[in-house]
Amino acid sequence: MKFLKIGPGEGAKVLIFFVLAALIQAGVVLGVSVADGLFLTKIGVEKLPQVFLAMPLVMIIAIPIFDYFLNSLGINRVLSFTFFFLVLGGMSFAGWLHIKGSEDTFLVVYLLKLYSYLWFIVTYTLYWNFVGEYFYLLDAKRLYPLLSGGLTFGGVFGGGIVAYYGLLLPPSFFLVAWSVLVVLASVVFFFIVKNYRKTTDDDFNELKYNLKAFANNLKFIVNSRFAILINLVFFAGIVLAALAEYQYSGVFSRNKSEEELISFFGLMFALASGLNFFINFFVFSRLVYWIGVRNVSLIYPCVIAVVFGIFALYESTETAFLLFFVVQSILISIDFNNWNFIYKAFTSSLQKTVRFFTEGIVDPFATCLAGAFLIASGVMGFTSTQISIVALGVSSLHIFSAFALKNNYLGAVVE
Repeated sequence: MKFLKIGPGEGAKVLIFFVLAALIQAGVVLGVSVADGLFLTKIGVEKLPQVFLAMPLVMIIAIPIFDYFLNSLGINRVLSFTFFFLVLGGMSFAGWLHIKGSEDTFLVVYLLKLYSYLWFIVTYTLYWNFVGEYFYLLDAKRLYPLLSGGLTFGGVFGGGIVAYYGLLLPPSFFLVAWSVLVVLASVVFFFIVKNYRKTTDDDFNELKYNLKAFANNLKFIVNSRFAILINLVFFAGIVLAALAEYQYSGVFSRNKSEEELISFFGLMFALASGLNFFINFFVFSRLVYWIGVRNVSLIYPCVIAVVFGIFALYESTETAFLLFFVVQSILISIDFNNWNFIYKAFTSSLQKTVRFFTEGIVDPFATCLAGAFLIASGVMGFTSTQISIVALGVSSLHIFSAFALKNNYLGAVVE
């Protein structure tokens, strides 16, 4: 327990939150694997940019709705309703696919892709909001590898199920399994609500800004060099992630049946989750200690630039693997985790405003722009190599802005 930094009496509580995270994420990975496999085989990678355009619109509508209900109803009620809709949605999509069979499934597959993406983001956010209600700030930081480890373990479990049974069972089965996992997660959730008391740490409570305060904070973001650099680095990173997904999806979807691709994506997400589990437990905190937050922020920009360069020179399944793991592991387990420390350069109220602006506005806009570019590149007849060359140009901006962010970090902390 000492090695895991679990204090006296914390073991059972940490374990139950670990199980909750694992069940939630296992279900999401089932859904995402099926959605990706069906989309690439039924619709095709050439239509993926349309999803990149549509996803931000979905998020722009969904985020304010969830934010409103979080503030008005609280995290417990929002999670209860979320579990209900996840069960209903999973069973509905499963029934829809089962009834359609081998008929034209364009609409259901397209909606499933958007649906799985939405819950991939939302369930992650809701889980950490829920954790924040039951752990004090210092305890949450100390136990972060274990709490996030539940998510990565769930990814390994869910991906493993799809990888093993993907060739044997129809896609609708995995959507039913998603619903079953959500039911189990809801049982664990209600057990937590009944047996554990919430903390009263204000650092985790949603701050309800008045419009004037929010406007002042937004004005600060526009005029702050450091905040501008944060958004520039984040913007370029998300654009590159979208371009990478398009590139590796095109390679992975070649010469594979629907069942083979679903099983393949299950295996890939399981491997990526396993790598994330290892990084969260044994690598990330040591990286921050050894080279500091500023230098950790350079890892993703440099790595994805190198990998895009290799992919441009030698497009293959092996180089597509590299792109996949950069996006699904390096970006998620190192870069995204490091942003939590970078935001700490601001005051508490500014942190929430900067995070909202960066993740709620800049992120969807970057994905949308990547989708628009890919659609235009298709019209102009760009080859995969030419798209990678454009990505290298974006990477140059990404690295340059990341170095500028690094050089301004200490000054922002002091201020």
